[in-house]
Amino acid sequence: MVTCTTHEWQVHRLVLTLHSPVLAKACDGAFKETAERKIDMSDDHPAAIETLVHYLYNLDYDAQLSTTCDSLSPMSLHVHVCVVADKYDIEPLKNLAINKFKLAAQAGIDTEDFAKAALQAYGTALATRPICDSIVMLAVERNLPFSAYVAGPGRSAFTTAMRQCADLAVDFAEAQYTHMERQHTMVRKGEKRYKCPSGNCSHSQIMEILQVYHDEAFACYFCEGSFTADQWRKQTDSA
Repeated sequence: MVTCTTHEWQVHRLVLTLHSPVLAKACDGAFKETAERKIDMSDDHPAAIETLVHYLYNLDYDAQLSTTCDSLSPMSLHVHVCVVADKYDIEPLKNLAINKFKLAAQAGIDTEDFAKAALQAYGTALATRPICDSIVMLAVERNLPFSAYVAGPGRSAFTTAMRQCADLAVDFAEAQYTHMERQHTMVRKGEKRYKCPSGNCSHSQIMEILQVYHDEAFACYFCEGSFTADQWRKQTDSA
């Protein structure tokens, strides 16, 4: 049995041992958990443990289906799941949570949830470094704290988050400086140089726009115009 605060889940010992070397020791070693046949995970968020249990049997999870999320946003859930996966050494689940966070962040960057998830990730940065890196990269690509084209409360919320978390502010400043310098340097694997789609701006910049992006907005660093991934993709600079 796996427990978390007042929640309980019946989980086969074999399933636990197959997925996690840490949980395997708890099941088979000379520990209290072995004798009681119960593993208490109350130090973690119940929604993350519920998601963990679901993943153990399904090798996937859907943040929208959690019954213990309460007011937890999908982005925050992915951060919690990443922490739990790191704690119990379940690398496939950790990678899944990171990828799900990146997709959720693309759609939710203009919300307060993005800033809250950023603070949460930086609070557990040893376990969530890839998520922290993706937060900074996305904020730089969208010019989040400064662009007048980012709608919703996400802009002010992220600025507040940077004031509250020095590591986030420093990482953003360093990444933005590096990104601006690289606008006139070699394009790395997976990246392309794109011309600003505005028609009135002669600037071009280097970005990685994944094929799964379509309506997501990316800002021009010079004119601050905001354009969808599809609009940028039509302006690939072949020079």
